Amino acid sequence: MTSSGVALALVACCGVAAAEPCPAIAHEQQRADHWNLTWGLLLTSATIVQGAAALTPPLPRDVRVGAAIGAGKSFIGAAGRWILPLRVEDRPGCDVAHAASVERQNFWLLHIGNFVVNAGGAVAETEWTDWQHAAAAFGLGYAIGLVQIYTMPRHAGEQVSAALAPTAGGWVLTLGGAF
Repeated sequence: MTSSGVALALVACCGVAAAEPCPAIAHEQQRADHWNLTWGLLLTSATIVQGAAALTPPLPRDVRVGAAIGAGKSFIGAAGRWILPLRVEDRPGCDVAHAASVERQNFWLLHIGNFVVNAGGAVAETEWTDWQHAAAAFGLGYAIGLVQIYTMPRHAGEQVSAALAPTAGGWVLTLGGAF
């Protein structure tokens, strides 16, 4: 048996010793996994509900068009969470600065994507319905995108807390923390 054959036999039999993961980065990756799953499920659900509304004939045409465009925007967001999830790599030496850099880059890319997707949806909706529906859809979609972005796990010291509280006229969502 050759030396490479012996090495393969040892790996197959005994496994390879892996370095202990960095606790700080492992915690961030666990938070990123929860965030990816939560937003993936929420945006997938929004795609299904809006898609069903778009296919419901008794609804007015403008509502169905808005729902179809909303389903497309939700699909883009859901696809991003399922295909390109937030990943925090554990590099040698417990490189927390690199993990923070990756999270910061994703933070800004999500801001750009949120604006582009909602602006594109607003242009399409203005073309097929009217500007009032488009403005309302842009405002709602952009606000949901901001909630997604600001609940994204980020390196310690940049945490954001969210609170939902009842008011006399409905509910209020409060976001707080260091941005």
